Formats: sequence, C-alpha cells, structure tokens
Amino acid sequence: MRGQANVVATTLIITVAIAAAAAYYIYSQSLFATTSQQNAAALGAKIKLERFLKPMGGKIYPVSDSVSHFVVQLYNSGDVAIPYSFSTTPIRWYLYNNDVLVAHGGAGSLGGCSSGILPSTICTLESDVPLAEANYGDIRLVVFVNDAQITTSLQPVPFPGVPPFYIACNSCDSCNAKLSALTDYNDGTFVFIQHIDATGDCIDINGKHGLIISCLGTIVGDGSGTGITIENSSGLDIRNCDVSGFSTGIVIKDSNDLKFTGTYAHDNSIDLQLSGDVSKSCSQQDWDIRTTRGPLLLLHGQNPAPGSEPHGQSYSAIWAVGASDYSISADSSHSGGLVDPIILVCNSQNVRISDFTADTAPRGIVLYDDNSTDLEGVALNNLDTGIYSVNSKQSTLDEVNIGFSGNSAFISPEQFSWGGSGGSVTFHN
Repeated sequence: MRGQANVVATTLIITVAIAAAAAYYIYSQSLFATTSQQNAAALGAKIKLERFLKPMGGKIYPVSDSVSHFVVQLYNSGDVAIPYSFSTTPIRWYLYNNDVLVAHGGAGSLGGCSSGILPSTICTLESDVPLAEANYGDIRLVVFVNDAQITTSLQPVPFPGVPPFYIACNSCDSCNAKLSALTDYNDGTFVFIQHIDATGDCIDINGKHGLIISCLGTIVGDGSGTGITIENSSGLDIRNCDVSGFSTGIVIKDSNDLKFTGTYAHDNSIDLQLSGDVSKSCSQQDWDIRTTRGPLLLLHGQNPAPGSEPHGQSYSAIWAVGASDYSISADSSHSGGLVDPIILVCNSQNVRISDFTADTAPRGIVLYDDNSTDLEGVALNNLDTGIYSVNSKQSTLDEVNIGFSGNSAFISPEQFSWGGSGGSVTFHN
C-alpha cells in the first residue's frame, strides 16, 4: 500500500565482478547509508580485487618490423561464475616500456567472456589501439578493473607467425586437435586442460617442446587406455595434473627435460610408466609426482651434499637419471609400486639404494648405462620382468629378492656384468 512505501527496507547490492578472482563479494547496505559507509565498502572491494585477480601473463606481438598489439589472459580460478558486462565494468590499461609510459587505452570487452566469467574460463584482454615500434625491454602492463590495479609483465614474441600463447580444452579430442595444430617448438605456450571424463586414451603430446601444461581440473578414465602420453618431446612443464581411472595414468616415451609440479597419478592399474628407448629419457628436471603408493623419488645431477640424504622415507618408486653420488635408504615397511619400472638407474654412477620394498609392475629393476650401482635389501614382487640391464658396469646386488608372475622372462642380461664382492640375488614366482 502507498502508506507503507516509506517503511520498506531497500537494499543496494554491489556486485564486484572480476576476471581470475577466486570468488566475488556481495555487499549489502541501505540506500540511505552514509557516503563514508559506501566509500568504505568500495575501498574494501578494491582491496579484494587487487588481492585475488591473477593474470596469466601475456605477450606483445610484432608484425613485420613494428609492434601491433598485446594480449593478456585473465582466469577465474574459483568455482562461482563472475558476472561481467563492459557497460558496468570499466577497464583501463597502461603499457610501460623500461618504466616509460608508451601507450594507454581501454578494452571494449573481455574476449570469450561476453556473458560472464565462468569457473575455469580464460578471458582475453587485448590492446584496442596499435602500439608503436620501439626497442621493447622490460615491459609492464598495468590494468585497472573498477579502479583496482593489477600489474603483469609481457613477454615479447621474437618473430611473427607464432601460435597464440595459450590454448584451452575440455575433452580428449579437443585437446589433441589443438595440440596437433601447434608447431613443434612453443616456448612458454600455455595449454590449459579443464576437467575431462575420458573413454580410452586421452591426452597425447607428441613431438612438442617448451609447452606449459596446466591442468585446471581432473582427468578421469573409464578403466582403459592412457591418461597422458608424452612422446618424443622435451622441455615440457607439467603442472597440477590429477590423473586417475586409466589402465596407465601417465606414459613417458623417448622424452627429456620434463618438469612435473603438483602432479598426482592415482587409482590406475599402473600410475606411471617409462616406455620406449630408456636412453632417450635419462635427462630430466625436477619432478613432483605422487602416485597411489606414495611419491616418486627422482634423483638427477650431482648430489650437492653426499651423506645428507633423507633416510627411512616411503616411495612408490626410485629413479636415478643422470645422477651421481646418492645413497638412499628407504622405509622397508612401506610397499611401493604401480610404477614401471620400480627402480631405474640410467646414465648414473655411484648410486646406492637399500631397504626398499615394492610390488606390481611390468618391470622391477632397469639398469641402463650405469656405473657402480649398489642395490641392497631390495624386495620386489609381482613383476613381469625382474631385472633388465644394458651396459651396466660394476653393479653390486646383495639381498635382492625378485618375485615374478606368469611365464615372462625375469632377467634380460644384455651386456650385463656384476662387480664388487658379489652378492645374493633370489628369483622366485
């Protein structure tokens, strides 16, 4: 009724929409709130914008001998859609080259986000004015969204014709099609893989170099196939991939200089497998891989502090690639496994592994072009092949117990030689 109009409480809902925010914040207050209260709410919203907005980096593209534009990706890492409309969300940008302002403008829209920034969605901010030719060095982009300041650096693209610096996909087929379309060498190119429910084989990375593979969701199989296959590739940076439900979670074949961060392969028949020519995978970077049976221990390079290695730790597998002067004593009460091979010593010397127990893998021990490997108190069971060795010199195996299943060969002694004082090796099925 008209007489009751003045007693109706009306609220003002201020919704701050940003790209790449983990969430958005809603502030409610009376239309009759004081100006100081409104300013305080706006200031709080700005602080939260600056805290949570995380650009994915960007590149500045040349055309012929001049620079034409820049591109920056913004990502909503939260699980709530962020409303967005350019008419209500002004965007301004300022480009600095060696701390000198060289261009500024606004954005007509966020590419890919015309109807809002959905969870796990990448939006594109691109310059709306041409950029002048210059000797670009330390390039810094300052972006304002609703007066909140976000700063990121830009990487120059050294020549025209390179592919876009990111691709995003949400199915096995779309990921493989976009990966195949990339040229072989793509230093710094991001591949964002969203959640995938797969049937059979899924991600196939073949003949690629320099990619950054970032999983934004899980990759779940139907019990068959391989989750991620990396073949004939190098310099890949694999981040935050959770792979489960496959016959084999991750396969690495003839690939070098890989880096894994926050990777979890679990609940697969075999979580991780090294395939192909072992010698082509004997140079690796830092690996942070967890599996069903615990973390994989990767040893590489010269041990910076021999004698200070951790002892009594639990591992699913131990791989020494291009390593020297390591002595690892594991936790014999923990059973590792589901990694092929369980123990790998490749292009390494003076590596000692003791008190390690594991089971269930196609191969137990692989020694390849190694020198002075010492295995002691190792028990591996339920294997197809117990020991495989190529060009292994001066190896000592003592109290090594190998249990193999079926009728498969349990030792492949090509160019195999034993050294030291000799040891005891027991095979059984």
